[in-house]
Amino acid sequence: MPFIVVFIFMYMMYKGIGKVEIVDFFCITCYLVFLVMVWTGFSVASAENEVMEQIQMLRVNSNSVYYMGKELFLIVIGLLINCICLAFPVIKYVLSIMSRTVIFDRQLMGSDILNAFILLAGCSIVGGALGSFLHPNVMRDRKSAMLITLLAAVLTIIKTSIVSEIPVLKFITWILPPVDKIFITYGKEDYFGLVKTCGIFMLLVVYGVVYSLMKSVICCKRKYS
Repeated sequence: MPFIVVFIFMYMMYKGIGKVEIVDFFCITCYLVFLVMVWTGFSVASAENEVMEQIQMLRVNSNSVYYMGKELFLIVIGLLINCICLAFPVIKYVLSIMSRTVIFDRQLMGSDILNAFILLAGCSIVGGALGSFLHPNVMRDRKSAMLITLLAAVLTIIKTSIVSEIPVLKFITWILPPVDKIFITYGKEDYFGLVKTCGIFMLLVVYGVVYSLMKSVICCKRKYS
């Protein structure tokens, strides 16, 4: 299902519009990947079967290894989605050259693909971690968990606007992943900067690791009590 959403988005982005601004396109795609991975992370966590989970933990003989494996699974899904998000514009660009049409505001370069991949990877990692944070062992009420996760995802996307209107909220919204830094950094730029991109990536990864560690610690302590 996540892959279908990505395909539809990619199709709509190129259908019936003029020139696509490369930087803006990839920034928007980062938001899409983040939301899709939040959804995927929540779905994977909610689908956990308590009995099977216990059996698998006994097999690996380590709760930490088990939860790390789950995070790696989400990372792999995220990387597959990232590949689709990158392959689509590359294919469209090649086809546009062959048909002598123009779809981008400038030439698509290797540096664009590299920077986009790094940013998409960061968004997929933190998105999956945030989505799976409210694991059934963390919050039993799945409806409440879903609403809280949805609220967190939406606030992550719009927190820049919220903080600009109510500055005091910055002391609360810092707990949400800084996905908005992508648009803050590149919203008015025509080209990516590798140093800036790596800085954003590291920040997103740190948030993702913290979310994953917190979830693992809570799950290991609560288990199936």
